[in-house]
Amino acid sequence: MSTRDKLDAPRSHRHPDQHLRSLLTEPWYPAIMTVIDAIATSSIDFFRDRGMRFVWTPLTTGTISSPTAPGSDSQPVKIRLCGRDTYLADSMQFLLEAALRLHPGGVYYISCSLRGDEPDTRHLAEFMHSEVEILGGLEDILSLAEAYVRHLARYILVTIPDTVLLLCGSTDHLRTVSEQSVFPRITFAEATGRLSQIPSALRATLPGEVALTAEGERQLLREIEGPLWLTHFPSKTSPFYQRRSTEEHYTLSADLLLGKGEVLGCGERCETRGQVEDALRGQNVDFAPYQWYLDLKDLSPLRTAGFGLGVERLVQWISKAEDIRDCTLWMRDHHHPIDP
Repeated sequence: MSTRDKLDAPRSHRHPDQHLRSLLTEPWYPAIMTVIDAIATSSIDFFRDRGMRFVWTPLTTGTISSPTAPGSDSQPVKIRLCGRDTYLADSMQFLLEAALRLHPGGVYYISCSLRGDEPDTRHLAEFMHSEVEILGGLEDILSLAEAYVRHLARYILVTIPDTVLLLCGSTDHLRTVSEQSVFPRITFAEATGRLSQIPSALRATLPGEVALTAEGERQLLREIEGPLWLTHFPSKTSPFYQRRSTEEHYTLSADLLLGKGEVLGCGERCETRGQVEDALRGQNVDFAPYQWYLDLKDLSPLRTAGFGLGVERLVQWISKAEDIRDCTLWMRDHHHPIDP
């Protein structure tokens, strides 16, 4: 099949009142559903083969985890429930850390995460999250994440190549990842040094601190074919629970860049109560919501690490879609009525 035979994305997010009609009539959406099903099925197979256990997670929490670092461009979703402030789940990493104490062989879930982000070509307000927690450190979770992404690429190549051809006209990008034994790496410091002369590649966060923009991630990806690890983010702008490296200014953390940018984030966690308290204090984060997390580190200190993969971002890479809003069946923009 040539690229001109591929399906066109409906872009129905531009006209939300017409989305139901597009969903029911456009062949794009059954193809996207097929890809999502393949990711879910092959994920369960992958984790089960490694002796990991599925954890059912709630949708509410009093303890946010992902959008916590100073300078973060993501916000949690606060709601009023039974007269109390609470949050919709932005990630359930903390619950996985607790569940790992019940099954040290590793735990995972695939569920919905909600953020206060404005939807755009790379962000959804609600997205599916495949999250994992294991015993071990950064190298262990990097190795597992690489094996997971390779497994997904191989599974899709074998089971639904015709669907991928319908969506983007090629399976070469899947083959590249499936055959790559080790993904290349670059540290955050090396990356920002390389991109320092490209103003659109970096954005200021805190005084003296920068983050890569989406353009910065794309610039790095233009230089290689396939995935790239961006590792060791600055501790001042990393979530407090990420363990500091021997170079105190950085954390044992990494993002996997693929296609249009980050699809997976991972890191080694603080092991002890003291490490968490030092990090909270260093970022001026209130201890109160995290008291139970501190107690967990007291009761059962463990060296653990985990990752979270954004399913729709992976679908965007697989389908080569320009807009992630074409990679979900359900429109979710919190500024508009939500139907269905």
